Amino acid sequence: MSESSYHHGDLRNALLSAAEQILREQGPEALTLRACARQAGVSHAAPTHHFGNIAGLLTALACIGFQRMLQVQQRMLSDEPSDPTARAKVAGMGYIQFALDNPALFDLMFRDPRIDWQDAALVSAFKAARQPVFDAIHALEATHGPAPGQLSWIKAWSLVHGFSTLATSGLLRNTDSTQPQQDLQELMRKLFD
Repeated sequence: MSESSYHHGDLRNALLSAAEQILREQGPEALTLRACARQAGVSHAAPTHHFGNIAGLLTALACIGFQRMLQVQQRMLSDEPSDPTARAKVAGMGYIQFALDNPALFDLMFRDPRIDWQDAALVSAFKAARQPVFDAIHALEATHGPAPGQLSWIKAWSLVHGFSTLATSGLLRNTDSTQPQQDLQELMRKLFD
């Protein structure tokens, strides 16, 4: 976002958009309050007013990421019938799809040490984003077996989060392929077959 494109009145969102652009283009090490202010075309002091420090800005950005992750899962689940097995697969695929589409943001959400995990809004968004996978496992076990247990949730979450992390790290890419994203989509579908 350049100075000419910023309009007063929505500085908070302008700074978050600037932070996300810097994250995508330059990586997390380039994320500073000054860099975000420069990208948004505002004074260097402006981010402090809204976020306090870089941890506050990154925590708000991670919160947005978890909200978007939930939206992807909900959108994919809205087209799925009530079959618990199919819904469990789709919930997991939605989680992974978000990671594939937003690798830098996904990495920031889960791995940046500057994120404030004591922030109530972040914790709430995080729990909401993982809930579709947990709900799908609950429904699947309720129809196919014993009462749902925490271990089943952890297994399902480990599967989708582990795949997402490997994919966004570049460790699952076929180096001979000219279309690595397509290969990852194929791998994701096979994961749930």
